[in-house]
Amino acid sequence: MSDSGQPVPRLSVVVPCFNHGPFLAEAVESALAQTLAELEVIVVDDGSSDLDTRRILDSFQRERTTVLRQPNRGCSVARNAGIRAARGQYILPLDADDRLCPDYAELAVQALDRDPELGIVYCHAEFFGRKSGPWHLPDFSLPGMLRGNQIFASAVYRRADWERVGGYCEDLLLREDYDFWLSLLELERRVLRLDPCLFQYRKHEKARNSKSRRAKRLQEAEVYHRIRCRHAGLFARHPEVLLDWLHELECQRLSEKEGRLGSRLSRWMRGLGGGA
Repeated sequence: MSDSGQPVPRLSVVVPCFNHGPFLAEAVESALAQTLAELEVIVVDDGSSDLDTRRILDSFQRERTTVLRQPNRGCSVARNAGIRAARGQYILPLDADDRLCPDYAELAVQALDRDPELGIVYCHAEFFGRKSGPWHLPDFSLPGMLRGNQIFASAVYRRADWERVGGYCEDLLLREDYDFWLSLLELERRVLRLDPCLFQYRKHEKARNSKSRRAKRLQEAEVYHRIRCRHAGLFARHPEVLLDWLHELECQRLSEKEGRLGSRLSRWMRGLGGGA
């Protein structure tokens, strides 16, 4: 029991929210509906600019739920702020537009309680919203994880491990969860995927994006480069992953070169036809 007489939560669900007010109640209710009773929810408003979201947050009241406010600084900063305020031994991040199935927290906590070497617990997942159906994530392996993220953001982990690795990297605006999982793997933590489907990821209608495909690819490449540099020791233990990347880059370079040559040839052929 805490000094206030309230039971200390075993697990804290941390919900960053930026302009996702219409979905927030659904996400929080899915957290409060967990079969694990010793649970708290911490919502972190990451400087929402949407008026409807701000109104919803101003009047948002739920049992076992706290709302924190901060200027807009990104998901990593919001998650870290929520975890600093958390009282639970275990942490479950939840985006404000996603949902948890009722048994997820309890099964994850049971697994972490049983095995002190276990550091990350996640589950099978499915899509809902614009697209529905199973989310076919590959089985976890360390070499596979180094090739690309295999664990969604709403996995359960130990707060003590979050402290050991210094939390989420606040300089990354993309793939911060991938970077964080690699930090936990550097602690030589084990990973478990629960068999049931216990997490639901919302697919939104595709929004228009002013960035070109090339600009987005360059941004992704820069982020992945920074992540590899931050975890160079982990990648160095698996040189086959780096060799695979070099092979993929060479194949991509040749494919793009052939595409440019094909376009030039097509323009040349059209020119010949026009001059006949």
